[in-house]
Amino acid sequence: MFIIRKAVEADVSSIEKVIASAVSFLKSQKLPQWQDGNHPSIPTVFCDIKAGEGYVLTDGATGKVLAYGVLAEGPESTYETLLSGSWLEETNDYRVIHRIAVDGNYRKQGLAKRLLIGLIREGNKVGNFDTRIDTHPNNKIMQRLVTELGFSYCGEINLPIKNGERIVYQMINTYF
Repeated sequence: MFIIRKAVEADVSSIEKVIASAVSFLKSQKLPQWQDGNHPSIPTVFCDIKAGEGYVLTDGATGKVLAYGVLAEGPESTYETLLSGSWLEETNDYRVIHRIAVDGNYRKQGLAKRLLIGLIREGNKVGNFDTRIDTHPNNKIMQRLVTELGFSYCGEINLPIKNGERIVYQMINTYF
């Protein structure tokens, strides 16, 4: 059994290990995403937690943190102008999923999918049925996962970092 809950400060060292594992995995896949120091930092994780937007997926029996993600309230400035494409619905009332990271020792167990579903459910609990997410154009694993869950490709953005090109997806009115 797995539990998804809001992250707390006591989780930060475990989250740091999960993120480091994800950075290594992306590097092994030859993806520039989260490389060159452009990965989620510890100060960023503390901000996520303080804002109530950081979540962990834990082993229900041991409490061990296995994955980390963020469900942030929009609007988000980087999503204001798409370089190409268009949103399914134009609104400022949406949630954005960021920083999905899974401990490499637990990869290929469907934990990223469980975490994404949990984050979507959290957004739905507060009546927010517009969820957005982005990933690097070469991150085929995440692209497959989000389309499998029902997200629709909407276009491209560029984050203000090295290798900041991202493709964006949106999901409207989906219940899990």
